[in-house]
Amino acid sequence: MQPKKSDHQRSFLCPDLLDQLDPRNHLLGLAKVIPWQVFEDNFRLTCPALFRPVET
Repeated sequence: MQPKKSDHQRSFLCPDLLDQLDPRNHLLGLAKVIPWQVFEDNFRLTCPALFRPVET
């Protein structure tokens, strides 16, 4: 699952994971071109319990 974009304030103590990874890494490049939303949509139909709203 691909992380959702957010407007949260970045912390200098906890840098973003993508900032820590080597951009030349082949697996990182592959992860950027995989259509993750297609997988999420299909798994949502197959395993609806994994995608139910969180109860507060």
